[in-house]
Amino acid sequence: MRLPAYLTAIALLLLLTAAPAGFDLAKPAQAAEISEHNEDEATAEAENESEDQEDDAEATLLNLKGFIEFQSFLNTYRDQNFTAANKKNELRARMESKIGADDLHLFMAADLSYQFQFWKEGLDKDYRYAADARVKRNLRITSQDFEAAFNELYLNISREGYRLRMGNQIYSWGTADGINATAYFNPYDLREFVFRDDDEFRYGVPSLSAMLFGNDYTLEAVFAPVHIPMQLAPENNFWSLRQDEILYRIHFAESDGINVEPGNFAYGARLSTSLKGNDFSFSAYHGPDREPVLVPEAVKVRPNQPVSVNIEQQYFVVDYIGLDFSRTMGDLVIQGEIAYSPDKPNIIEQNKPFMQVRFPYQVERSSYVSYAVGFNYFIPLHRLLEGHDGESVFTFEWFQSKFFKKGVSQPYLFSDLLTFRYEDTFYRGHIPVSVTTLLSTRNGGRLFRPKIGWDFQNGMSLELSYAGISGEKDVHELLQNSFYYYRNNDLVMMNLRYEY
Repeated sequence: MRLPAYLTAIALLLLLTAAPAGFDLAKPAQAAEISEHNEDEATAEAENESEDQEDDAEATLLNLKGFIEFQSFLNTYRDQNFTAANKKNELRARMESKIGADDLHLFMAADLSYQFQFWKEGLDKDYRYAADARVKRNLRITSQDFEAAFNELYLNISREGYRLRMGNQIYSWGTADGINATAYFNPYDLREFVFRDDDEFRYGVPSLSAMLFGNDYTLEAVFAPVHIPMQLAPENNFWSLRQDEILYRIHFAESDGINVEPGNFAYGARLSTSLKGNDFSFSAYHGPDREPVLVPEAVKVRPNQPVSVNIEQQYFVVDYIGLDFSRTMGDLVIQGEIAYSPDKPNIIEQNKPFMQVRFPYQVERSSYVSYAVGFNYFIPLHRLLEGHDGESVFTFEWFQSKFFKKGVSQPYLFSDLLTFRYEDTFYRGHIPVSVTTLLSTRNGGRLFRPKIGWDFQNGMSLELSYAGISGEKDVHELLQNSFYYYRNNDLVMMNLRYEY
Protein backbone atom coordinates (compact mmCIF):
# COMPACT_ATOMS: atom_id res chain seq x y z
CA MET A 1 0.00 0.00 0.00
CA ARG A 2 1.34 3.39 -0.89
CA LEU A 3 1.86 6.25 1.53
CA PRO A 4 -0.46 8.84 -0.13
CA ALA A 5 -3.46 6.68 0.74
CA TYR A 6 -2.85 7.45 4.41
CA LEU A 7 -2.39 11.21 4.19
CA THR A 8 -6.00 11.73 5.28
CA ALA A 9 -5.41 9.69 8.44
CA ILE A 10 -2.25 11.64 9.20
CA ALA A 11 -4.07 14.94 8.71
CA LEU A 12 -6.80 13.83 11.12
CA LEU A 13 -4.12 12.81 13.63
CA LEU A 14 -2.46 16.21 13.43
CA LEU A 15 -5.82 17.95 13.80
CA LEU A 16 -6.67 15.86 16.85
CA THR A 17 -3.37 16.37 18.62
CA ALA A 18 -3.36 20.08 17.79
CA ALA A 19 -6.61 20.60 19.71
CA PRO A 20 -6.27 23.10 22.56
CA ALA A 21 -5.32 21.60 25.90
CA GLY A 22 -8.55 22.94 27.35
CA PHE A 23 -10.86 21.40 24.77
CA ASP A 24 -13.68 19.72 26.73
CA LEU A 25 -15.12 16.52 25.32
CA ALA A 26 -17.95 16.46 27.88
CA LYS A 27 -21.46 17.62 27.00
CA PRO A 28 -21.98 21.36 27.58
CA ALA A 29 -23.78 22.19 30.83
CA GLN A 30 -27.29 23.58 30.48
CA ALA A 31 -27.66 27.26 31.34
CA ALA A 32 -28.97 27.82 34.86
CA GLU A 33 -31.91 30.17 35.42
CA ILE A 34 -31.01 32.67 38.10
CA SER A 35 -33.73 34.54 39.88
CA GLU A 36 -33.21 38.24 40.51
CA HIS A 37 -34.53 37.83 44.06
CA ASN A 38 -32.10 35.02 44.78
CA GLU A 39 -28.90 36.42 43.24
CA ASP A 40 -26.51 35.58 46.11
CA GLU A 41 -27.80 32.00 46.47
CA ALA A 42 -27.74 31.44 42.72
CA THR A 43 -24.22 32.81 42.47
CA ALA A 44 -22.97 30.43 45.17
CA GLU A 45 -24.77 27.53 43.50
CA ALA A 46 -23.26 28.48 40.13
CA GLU A 47 -19.78 28.58 41.67
CA ASN A 48 -20.22 25.11 43.16
CA GLU A 49 -21.57 23.80 39.86
CA SER A 50 -18.62 25.36 38.02
CA GLU A 51 -16.15 23.64 40.39
CA ASP A 52 -17.91 20.31 39.84
CA GLN A 53 -17.78 20.82 36.09
CA GLU A 54 -14.06 21.65 36.27
CA ASP A 55 -13.41 18.46 38.27
CA ASP A 56 -15.36 16.43 35.71
CA ALA A 57 -13.64 18.22 32.85
CA GLU A 58 -10.19 17.33 34.23
CA ALA A 59 -11.01 13.66 33.70
CA THR A 60 -12.39 14.11 30.19
CA LEU A 61 -10.06 16.66 28.64
CA LEU A 62 -7.61 15.89 25.88
CA ASN A 63 -4.26 16.09 27.68
CA LEU A 64 -1.33 16.71 25.38
CA LYS A 65 2.41 16.88 25.90
CA GLY A 66 5.52 16.08 23.91
CA PHE A 67 8.45 17.74 22.19
CA ILE A 68 9.80 18.95 18.86
CA GLU A 69 13.40 18.07 18.12
CA PHE A 70 15.97 18.70 15.41
CA GLN A 71 18.81 16.17 15.26
CA SER A 72 21.90 16.26 13.04
CA PHE A 73 24.70 13.71 12.53
CA LEU A 74 28.07 14.65 11.04
CA ASN A 75 30.44 11.82 10.12
CA THR A 76 34.08 12.54 11.04
CA TYR A 77 35.58 10.08 8.53
CA ARG A 78 38.29 11.82 6.52
CA ASP A 79 38.43 12.56 2.78
CA GLN A 80 34.84 13.78 2.41
CA ASN A 81 33.35 17.26 2.07
CA PHE A 82 30.71 18.70 4.39
CA THR A 83 27.79 17.66 2.19
CA ALA A 84 28.97 14.07 2.11
CA ALA A 85 29.79 14.06 5.83
CA ASN A 86 26.33 15.34 6.77
CA LYS A 87 24.44 12.06 7.31
CA LYS A 88 21.27 13.03 9.15
CA ASN A 89 19.06 16.11 9.48
CA GLU A 90 15.85 15.02 11.13
CA LEU A 91 12.88 16.95 12.42
CA ARG A 92 10.96 14.84 14.91
CA ALA A 93 7.73 15.62 16.74
CA ARG A 94 6.59 13.43 19.62
CA MET A 95 3.02 13.77 20.87
CA GLU A 96 1.57 12.03 23.88
CA SER A 97 -2.17 12.44 24.33
CA LYS A 98 -4.74 10.96 26.68
CA ILE A 99 -8.47 11.21 25.99
CA GLY A 100 -10.76 10.32 28.86
CA ALA A 101 -10.62 9.68 32.58
CA ASP A 102 -7.98 7.74 34.47
CA ASP A 103 -10.17 4.64 34.63
CA LEU A 104 -11.20 4.76 30.94
CA HIS A 105 -9.07 6.50 28.35
CA LEU A 106 -7.34 6.24 25.00
CA PHE A 107 -3.60 6.85 25.14
CA MET A 108 -1.36 7.60 22.18
CA ALA A 109 2.38 8.26 21.89
CA ALA A 110 3.11 9.17 18.27
CA ASP A 111 6.43 10.05 16.63
CA LEU A 112 6.39 11.93 13.33
CA SER A 113 9.82 12.16 11.70
CA TYR A 114 11.04 13.83 8.53
CA GLN A 115 14.52 13.66 7.03
CA PHE A 116 15.89 16.78 5.30
CA GLN A 117 18.19 15.71 2.46
CA PHE A 118 16.68 17.39 -0.57
CA TRP A 119 20.18 18.15 -1.90
CA LYS A 120 20.85 14.39 -2.22
CA GLU A 121 19.21 12.12 -4.75
CA GLY A 122 18.97 8.37 -5.22
CA LEU A 123 21.95 6.43 -3.91
CA ASP A 124 23.51 9.65 -2.58
CA LYS A 125 20.98 9.61 0.27
CA ASP A 126 22.92 8.34 3.28
CA TYR A 127 19.92 8.07 5.61
CA ARG A 128 16.65 6.29 4.87
CA TYR A 129 13.92 5.11 7.18
CA ALA A 130 13.00 2.36 4.71
CA ALA A 131 13.72 1.24 1.17
CA ASP A 132 10.17 2.08 0.05
CA ALA A 133 6.84 3.39 1.36
CA ARG A 134 5.01 0.79 3.45
CA VAL A 135 2.59 0.36 6.33
CA LYS A 136 3.80 -2.08 8.98
CA ARG A 137 1.74 -4.42 11.15
CA ASN A 138 1.85 -2.08 14.15
CA LEU A 139 0.57 0.87 12.04
CA ARG A 140 4.07 2.31 11.52
CA ILE A 141 3.91 4.29 8.28
CA THR A 142 7.35 4.53 6.75
CA SER A 143 9.12 5.69 3.59
CA GLN A 144 12.60 6.91 2.65
CA ASP A 145 12.22 10.41 4.13
CA PHE A 146 9.12 10.26 6.35
CA GLU A 147 7.89 8.04 9.16
CA ALA A 148 4.93 8.01 11.56
CA ALA A 149 5.23 5.55 14.44
CA PHE A 150 2.54 4.73 17.00
CA ASN A 151 4.46 2.57 19.46
CA GLU A 152 1.84 3.25 22.13
CA LEU A 153 -1.77 3.42 21.02
CA TYR A 154 -4.12 1.61 23.37
CA LEU A 155 -7.44 1.68 25.19
CA ASN A 156 -7.04 1.57 28.99
CA ILE A 157 -9.72 0.27 31.38
CA SER A 158 -8.85 0.46 35.08
CA ARG A 159 -10.86 -0.69 38.06
CA GLU A 160 -10.00 -1.30 41.67
CA GLY A 161 -7.63 -4.23 41.71
CA TYR A 162 -7.01 -4.67 37.97
CA ARG A 163 -6.23 -2.95 34.67
CA LEU A 164 -6.87 -3.91 31.00
CA ARG A 165 -5.19 -2.49 27.91
CA MET A 166 -5.71 -3.23 24.22
CA GLY A 167 -3.59 -1.91 21.34
CA ASN A 168 0.07 -1.10 20.64
CA GLN A 169 2.04 -1.39 23.88
CA ILE A 170 5.60 -1.42 25.20
CA TYR A 171 6.40 -3.78 28.09
CA SER A 172 9.30 -2.55 30.19
CA TRP A 173 10.09 -5.87 31.81
CA GLY A 174 13.44 -6.28 33.50
CA THR A 175 15.71 -4.08 35.59
CA ALA A 176 18.83 -3.63 33.44
CA ASP A 177 19.66 -0.16 32.09
CA GLY A 178 20.76 -1.43 28.67
CA ILE A 179 19.73 -4.75 27.12
CA ASN A 180 16.87 -6.42 29.00
CA ALA A 181 17.08 -10.20 28.82
CA THR A 182 13.49 -10.61 30.08
CA ALA A 183 11.84 -8.03 27.77
CA TYR A 184 10.56 -10.71 25.41
CA PHE A 185 7.81 -8.89 23.50
CA ASN A 186 9.18 -5.64 22.05
CA PRO A 187 11.77 -5.91 19.25
CA TYR A 188 14.61 -3.44 18.88
CA ASP A 189 14.93 -0.71 16.29
CA LEU A 190 18.58 -1.07 15.26
CA ARG A 191 18.51 1.26 12.27
CA GLU A 192 21.00 3.50 14.12
CA PHE A 193 22.91 0.81 15.98
CA VAL A 194 22.47 1.87 19.66
CA PHE A 195 21.90 5.58 19.03
CA ARG A 196 18.11 5.62 18.98
CA ASP A 197 16.55 7.53 21.88
CA ASP A 198 15.18 5.43 24.72
CA ASP A 199 11.59 6.24 23.73
CA GLU A 200 12.10 4.94 20.16
CA PHE A 201 14.56 2.06 20.71
CA ARG A 202 11.73 -0.50 20.96
CA TYR A 203 8.71 -1.09 18.75
CA GLY A 204 5.25 -1.32 20.22
CA VAL A 205 3.39 -4.59 19.59
CA PRO A 206 -0.39 -5.00 19.04
CA SER A 207 -1.48 -6.88 22.14
CA LEU A 208 -3.96 -7.36 24.96
CA SER A 209 -2.64 -7.06 28.53
CA ALA A 210 -4.19 -7.51 31.95
CA MET A 211 -2.61 -6.45 35.25
CA LEU A 212 -3.87 -7.67 38.63
CA PHE A 213 -2.89 -5.75 41.78
CA GLY A 214 -2.66 -7.75 45.00
CA ASN A 215 -1.68 -6.67 48.49
CA ASP A 216 1.94 -7.70 48.06
CA TYR A 217 2.23 -8.67 44.39
CA THR A 218 1.44 -7.59 40.83
CA LEU A 219 0.61 -10.04 38.05
CA GLU A 220 0.69 -9.00 34.38
CA ALA A 221 -0.44 -11.28 31.53
CA VAL A 222 0.07 -10.46 27.84
CA PHE A 223 -1.35 -11.88 24.62
CA ALA A 224 0.22 -10.69 21.32
CA PRO A 225 -1.27 -12.30 18.18
CA VAL A 226 0.77 -10.22 15.70
CA HIS A 227 4.53 -10.57 15.41
CA ILE A 228 6.60 -7.42 14.87
CA PRO A 229 10.14 -8.03 13.52
CA MET A 230 13.34 -6.32 14.57
CA GLN A 231 14.50 -3.63 12.16
CA LEU A 232 17.95 -3.16 10.62
CA ALA A 233 18.92 -0.22 8.44
CA PRO A 234 17.94 -0.63 4.77
CA GLU A 235 20.64 -1.34 2.21
CA ASN A 236 22.90 1.49 0.96
CA ASN A 237 22.27 3.37 4.18
CA PHE A 238 24.88 5.00 6.41
CA TRP A 239 23.84 2.55 9.15
CA SER A 240 23.52 -0.55 6.96
CA LEU A 241 25.81 -3.48 7.78
CA ARG A 242 28.38 -3.09 5.04
CA GLN A 243 31.00 -5.73 4.35
CA ASP A 244 33.69 -3.69 2.60
CA GLU A 245 35.63 -6.60 1.24
CA ILE A 246 36.88 -7.36 -2.27
CA LEU A 247 36.00 -11.07 -2.00
CA TYR A 248 32.33 -10.79 -1.03
CA ARG A 249 29.63 -8.43 0.19
CA ILE A 250 26.64 -8.92 2.48
CA HIS A 251 23.01 -8.28 1.54
CA PHE A 252 20.41 -8.36 4.35
CA ALA A 253 16.87 -9.16 3.23
CA GLU A 254 14.12 -7.32 5.14
CA SER A 255 11.55 -9.39 7.02
CA ASP A 256 7.85 -8.69 7.52
CA GLY A 257 7.75 -11.04 10.49
CA ILE A 258 6.43 -14.50 11.09
CA ASN A 259 2.97 -15.47 9.74
CA VAL A 260 -0.05 -14.40 11.79
CA GLU A 261 -1.63 -17.72 12.79
CA PRO A 262 -2.53 -19.42 16.11
CA GLY A 263 0.70 -21.40 16.30
CA ASN A 264 2.68 -18.14 16.19
CA PHE A 265 0.73 -16.21 18.84
CA ALA A 266 2.76 -14.91 21.79
CA TYR A 267 1.82 -15.39 25.44
CA GLY A 268 3.62 -14.18 28.54
CA ALA A 269 3.19 -13.41 32.23
CA ARG A 270 5.19 -11.62 34.92
CA LEU A 271 4.72 -11.85 38.68
CA SER A 272 6.33 -9.05 40.74
CA THR A 273 6.73 -8.88 44.50
CA SER A 274 8.99 -7.58 47.28
CA LEU A 275 10.74 -9.46 50.05
CA LYS A 276 12.87 -7.88 52.78
CA GLY A 277 13.80 -4.87 50.67
CA ASN A 278 14.39 -6.87 47.49
CA ASP A 279 12.17 -6.46 44.42
CA PHE A 280 11.69 -9.67 42.43
CA SER A 281 9.90 -10.55 39.21
CA PHE A 282 9.36 -13.99 37.71
CA SER A 283 8.39 -14.23 34.04
CA ALA A 284 7.55 -16.79 31.34
CA TYR A 285 7.06 -16.46 27.59
CA HIS A 286 6.02 -18.54 24.57
CA GLY A 287 6.00 -17.03 21.10
CA PRO A 288 8.17 -15.66 18.27
CA ASP A 289 11.70 -14.79 19.33
CA ARG A 290 12.50 -11.10 19.69
CA GLU A 291 15.74 -11.53 17.72
CA PRO A 292 15.95 -13.16 14.28
CA VAL A 293 18.37 -15.86 13.18
CA LEU A 294 20.57 -14.28 10.50
CA VAL A 295 20.94 -17.14 8.00
CA PRO A 296 23.42 -16.92 5.09
CA GLU A 297 21.00 -18.24 2.50
CA ALA A 298 22.56 -17.99 -0.96
CA VAL A 299 25.34 -16.54 -3.07
CA LYS A 300 24.69 -14.18 -5.97
CA VAL A 301 27.31 -13.71 -8.67
CA ARG A 302 27.21 -10.68 -10.96
CA PRO A 303 29.66 -9.81 -13.77
CA ASN A 304 32.56 -7.55 -12.76
CA GLN A 305 31.26 -7.22 -9.18
CA PRO A 306 32.13 -8.90 -5.88
CA VAL A 307 30.14 -11.95 -4.85
CA SER A 308 27.03 -11.04 -2.83
CA VAL A 309 25.97 -13.22 0.13
CA ASN A 310 22.22 -12.97 0.85
CA ILE A 311 21.37 -13.01 4.58
CA GLU A 312 17.79 -13.93 5.48
CA GLN A 313 16.16 -12.96 8.78
CA GLN A 314 14.30 -16.03 10.05
CA TYR A 315 12.05 -16.03 13.14
CA PHE A 316 11.15 -19.05 15.26
CA VAL A 317 8.75 -19.70 18.13
CA VAL A 318 10.66 -20.17 21.40
CA ASP A 319 10.10 -20.54 25.15
CA TYR A 320 11.64 -18.50 27.97
CA ILE A 321 11.59 -18.32 31.73
CA GLY A 322 13.17 -15.40 33.52
CA LEU A 323 13.95 -13.66 36.80
CA ASP A 324 14.88 -10.07 37.56
CA PHE A 325 15.67 -8.32 40.85
CA SER A 326 16.80 -5.02 42.34
CA ARG A 327 17.88 -3.90 45.79
CA THR A 328 18.60 -0.43 47.18
CA MET A 329 21.31 -0.05 49.81
CA GLY A 330 21.78 3.61 50.63
CA ASP A 331 23.35 5.29 47.59
CA LEU A 332 23.78 1.97 45.77
CA VAL A 333 21.14 0.22 43.64
CA ILE A 334 22.00 -3.34 42.58
CA GLN A 335 20.03 -4.90 39.73
CA GLY A 336 20.11 -7.93 37.49
CA GLU A 337 18.05 -10.26 35.33
CA ILE A 338 18.42 -13.63 33.65
CA ALA A 339 16.44 -15.47 30.96
CA TYR A 340 16.73 -19.12 29.94
CA SER A 341 15.42 -20.80 26.79
CA PRO A 342 15.58 -24.56 26.14
CA ASP A 343 14.91 -24.20 22.41
CA LYS A 344 16.41 -21.02 20.96
CA PRO A 345 17.72 -21.55 17.39
CA ASN A 346 20.84 -20.28 15.64
CA ILE A 347 23.02 -21.22 12.67
CA ILE A 348 25.62 -24.00 12.74
CA GLU A 349 29.19 -22.74 12.42
CA GLN A 350 31.27 -23.52 9.34
CA ASN A 351 34.94 -22.92 10.09
CA LYS A 352 35.99 -23.13 6.47
CA PRO A 353 37.46 -20.75 3.90
CA PHE A 354 34.78 -18.72 2.14
CA MET A 355 35.06 -20.65 -1.13
CA GLN A 356 34.29 -23.91 0.73
CA VAL A 357 31.25 -22.69 2.66
CA ARG A 358 27.97 -24.47 1.87
CA PHE A 359 24.73 -22.49 1.53
CA PRO A 360 22.25 -22.20 3.08
CA TYR A 361 23.59 -22.47 6.62
CA GLN A 362 21.83 -25.05 8.77
CA VAL A 363 19.82 -23.94 11.82
CA GLU A 364 19.53 -25.94 15.04
CA ARG A 365 17.96 -25.32 18.43
CA SER A 366 19.99 -25.14 21.61
CA SER A 367 19.61 -24.32 25.26
CA TYR A 368 20.44 -20.66 25.75
CA VAL A 369 20.90 -18.16 28.56
CA SER A 370 21.28 -14.39 28.68
CA TYR A 371 21.77 -12.21 31.74
CA ALA A 372 22.63 -8.69 32.83
CA VAL A 373 24.04 -7.62 36.20
CA GLY A 374 25.09 -4.19 37.35
CA PHE A 375 24.54 -1.29 39.69
CA ASN A 376 23.81 2.43 39.88
CA TYR A 377 25.86 4.35 42.44
CA PHE A 378 24.55 7.81 43.35
CA ILE A 379 27.82 9.53 44.15
CA PRO A 380 27.57 12.00 47.08
CA LEU A 381 29.67 14.51 45.17
CA HIS A 382 28.31 17.41 47.20
CA ARG A 383 30.51 16.20 50.05
CA LEU A 384 33.60 16.76 47.91
CA LEU A 385 32.54 19.80 45.91
CA GLU A 386 30.99 22.54 47.98
CA GLY A 387 27.85 23.91 46.37
CA HIS A 388 27.45 21.03 43.92
CA ASP A 389 23.68 20.46 43.63
CA GLY A 390 23.57 18.02 40.71
CA GLU A 391 22.81 14.29 40.88
CA SER A 392 25.97 12.30 40.13
CA VAL A 393 25.37 8.70 39.02
CA PHE A 394 27.85 6.03 37.99
CA THR A 395 26.40 3.01 36.16
CA PHE A 396 28.07 -0.33 35.53
CA GLU A 397 26.48 -3.22 33.64
CA TRP A 398 27.64 -6.58 32.26
CA PHE A 399 25.49 -8.35 29.65
CA GLN A 400 26.21 -11.82 28.32
CA SER A 401 24.36 -14.41 26.25
CA LYS A 402 25.42 -17.92 25.29
CA PHE A 403 24.32 -21.01 23.37
CA PHE A 404 25.29 -24.31 25.00
CA LYS A 405 25.03 -26.80 22.13
CA LYS A 406 28.33 -27.57 20.47
CA GLY A 407 28.60 -26.25 16.92
CA VAL A 408 25.87 -23.64 17.29
CA SER A 409 27.18 -20.15 16.55
CA GLN A 410 27.25 -17.75 19.48
CA PRO A 411 24.89 -14.72 19.52
CA TYR A 412 25.62 -12.20 16.82
CA LEU A 413 23.87 -9.01 17.90
CA PHE A 414 24.34 -8.66 21.67
CA SER A 415 26.75 -10.52 23.92
CA ASP A 416 29.72 -9.94 26.21
CA LEU A 417 29.04 -6.21 26.61
CA LEU A 418 30.42 -4.02 29.40
CA THR A 419 28.79 -0.63 29.95
CA PHE A 420 30.29 2.21 32.00
CA ARG A 421 28.43 5.51 32.33
CA TYR A 422 28.89 8.65 34.41
CA GLU A 423 26.11 11.26 34.50
CA ASP A 424 25.93 14.59 36.31
CA THR A 425 24.56 18.13 36.13
CA PHE A 426 26.28 21.41 36.93
CA TYR A 427 25.46 25.09 37.26
CA ARG A 428 22.07 24.69 38.93
CA GLY A 429 20.99 22.01 36.49
CA HIS A 430 21.77 24.01 33.35
CA ILE A 431 24.66 21.81 32.19
CA PRO A 432 24.00 18.05 31.93
CA VAL A 433 27.04 15.91 31.14
CA SER A 434 27.64 12.20 30.62
CA VAL A 435 30.38 9.87 29.46
CA THR A 436 29.44 6.37 28.21
CA THR A 437 31.82 3.56 27.24
CA LEU A 438 30.54 0.33 25.71
CA LEU A 439 33.04 -2.54 25.40
CA SER A 440 32.70 -5.90 23.68
CA THR A 441 34.96 -8.33 25.50
CA ARG A 442 34.48 -11.02 22.83
CA ASN A 443 35.79 -9.18 19.77
CA GLY A 444 37.44 -6.02 21.09
CA GLY A 445 34.73 -3.62 19.92
CA ARG A 446 34.47 -0.25 21.64
CA LEU A 447 32.10 2.71 21.66
CA PHE A 448 33.09 5.92 23.46
CA ARG A 449 30.49 8.69 23.76
CA PRO A 450 30.94 11.91 25.78
CA LYS A 451 27.98 14.29 25.90
CA ILE A 452 27.38 17.83 27.14
CA GLY A 453 24.32 20.04 26.94
CA TRP A 454 22.65 23.26 28.03
CA ASP A 455 19.17 23.24 29.57
CA PHE A 456 17.51 26.64 29.25
CA GLN A 457 14.93 25.43 31.81
CA ASN A 458 12.08 26.82 29.78
CA GLY A 459 11.46 23.69 27.70
CA MET A 460 14.38 24.34 25.36
CA SER A 461 17.61 22.33 25.50
CA LEU A 462 20.71 21.85 23.36
CA GLU A 463 22.96 18.79 23.38
CA LEU A 464 26.28 18.01 21.69
CA SER A 465 27.97 14.61 21.71
CA TYR A 466 30.66 12.59 20.00
CA ALA A 467 30.69 8.87 19.25
CA GLY A 468 33.89 6.99 18.46
CA ILE A 469 33.44 3.38 17.28
CA SER A 470 36.13 0.77 16.72
CA GLY A 471 36.01 -2.97 16.03
CA GLU A 472 38.19 -5.84 14.95
CA LYS A 473 37.53 -8.47 12.31
CA ASP A 474 37.22 -12.17 13.08
CA VAL A 475 38.77 -14.00 10.13
CA HIS A 476 36.89 -17.21 11.03
CA GLU A 477 33.39 -15.67 10.78
CA LEU A 478 31.33 -14.90 7.67
CA LEU A 479 29.23 -12.38 9.64
CA GLN A 480 31.33 -9.86 11.55
CA ASN A 481 30.41 -8.10 14.78
CA SER A 482 28.50 -4.80 14.66
CA PHE A 483 31.44 -2.77 15.96
CA TYR A 484 33.52 -3.86 12.97
CA TYR A 485 30.79 -2.94 10.49
CA TYR A 486 30.42 0.52 12.05
CA ARG A 487 34.12 1.24 12.56
CA ASN A 488 33.99 4.18 10.10
CA ASN A 489 30.79 5.67 11.54
CA ASP A 490 32.33 8.05 14.08
CA LEU A 491 29.96 10.96 14.62
CA VAL A 492 29.45 14.43 16.00
CA MET A 493 25.79 14.73 17.00
CA MET A 494 23.64 17.75 17.79
CA ASN A 495 20.14 17.76 19.34
CA LEU A 496 17.95 20.84 19.71
CA ARG A 497 14.70 20.11 21.57
CA TYR A 498 11.67 22.03 22.79
CA GLU A 499 9.35 20.26 25.24
CA TYR A 500 5.74 21.37 25.74
